[in-house]
Amino acid sequence: MKIQISIYNVLITRLLPIILLSGFFVLLIVMMISEPKTRYEWTVWACILGLGALIIGLFWSMLDAFIRYKKGVLILTDEGFYCPYLLAEDQLIRWQDIAFIQTEVLNARGIDVVFVVIAFANHVPLKHRRYMMDNNAGYFTKKYSLTTLVFSTRIMSDYMLQDICDVMNFYYKKAIGESFEITTVPTTEHWEILHKPLAKERKRTFVYYAQCFSFRDYFLCFSVLLIVVTSVVLLFLIRDKFALGISFSILASFIIFGFLAQNDSIDKYSARRLKPVAIDMDKDWFYQINTDRFFLPLPWKNLKSFELKRIRKGRFTVPYLLVKYVDYNQKIYTAKIHSELLDTSIYELHEIMQQHYEKKTQHLKDTKI
Repeated sequence: MKIQISIYNVLITRLLPIILLSGFFVLLIVMMISEPKTRYEWTVWACILGLGALIIGLFWSMLDAFIRYKKGVLILTDEGFYCPYLLAEDQLIRWQDIAFIQTEVLNARGIDVVFVVIAFANHVPLKHRRYMMDNNAGYFTKKYSLTTLVFSTRIMSDYMLQDICDVMNFYYKKAIGESFEITTVPTTEHWEILHKPLAKERKRTFVYYAQCFSFRDYFLCFSVLLIVVTSVVLLFLIRDKFALGISFSILASFIIFGFLAQNDSIDKYSARRLKPVAIDMDKDWFYQINTDRFFLPLPWKNLKSFELKRIRKGRFTVPYLLVKYVDYNQKIYTAKIHSELLDTSIYELHEIMQQHYEKKTQHLKDTKI
């Protein structure tokens, strides 16, 4: 499996800053030409040289990304993975040499920055191709006392970092022989189902969403935020001008609300409150997919297909599990399970469903023979 560089993300993270910085660079040059006195100001020269170096660096990084586009960012195999983006093209990192793969969040001057951290259980000399801004490996090496390889958002792929972590963990667990299990603790309602006599024999698995959209939570969040910000602004900042205070409060509320929505804070809260089910199944039947709870459970033979498909969502493409099934009335339905799952990943869920399906269909074939 190859994870390639995203041209879209390259243009956003490289070309856009180049255009903006070039505008400031040209303005400084024009200022020096129109105002001769500024030619002797060292601060102006420092700004021009600094901007020039930054523009050249960004342009070279963008050109290098285009040149290495076909080689990919990550190449995942059953034996290990290659990382032509950060390491030498011929260096294979074996899954057996890895201790763990996980996401980490560092707070850099008030901004949370997400990293994918790969820690090595065995000593592996890394052949670094270059040193970029993904250079926080030293921090994580000290934290875990293990050699680490670190990815940040500058990896410029179509995959979000959590998605990269999920797919790498899937390959890693498969390579080391770790079984795929979903360890989510069921809700009180589902505990009652599990303790029924028939359910005890079947080991039901409930998979919940870790994030979900709720209009009510979004509306309440913005309303409370607007009331709080308006009260603070009118009481302490802008007391005399009511219209200006209201306008400023609305603008500030939208900015803060956008930050909360960008970090998926509201979606995560909604999921904790609602506990939405992605799928309810066992080794013989499946009982619910998303909000569709079946009047009678459907056997695995009723599944026509289930496949992972990537769909673009903003800057990135995200995986969905498309499940096509036939009900007892012979009507065909297609359910779409999105990737924000609790205590598992979409790749592991697909593997578990594949195992259930193959075992059940193979058993039916054997009984017919």
